[in-house]
Amino acid sequence: MAYLSFPDFMEKKRYRFQSRLWEGDPMYRSKIWKAHRQEYARVCRFGKYANDQKLLDEEVMQYERRILEARRNSGMLTEKEFRQLQDELLMQFPLW
Repeated sequence: MAYLSFPDFMEKKRYRFQSRLWEGDPMYRSKIWKAHRQEYARVCRFGKYANDQKLLDEEVMQYERRILEARRNSGMLTEKEFRQLQDELLMQFPLW
């Protein structure tokens, strides 16, 4: 199978996907990636996929961390809850 970028993969699978939001909205990008990363991994096992997955995982982790830090700084999370959620995030997106 030839290399497929994630947007190409979404289009080929005929999933509902808004490319304008993918390019401009980090929340949309994070939610779409988290929902489809496992399937993308199965379809695109070779070539540039591993690099794409790593870049998208890092981008989503940074976004999720910013949200957690904002919630902690505003008092919505205790330090213990913050660490617990951060650990869950690391388990979901293990670093290489």
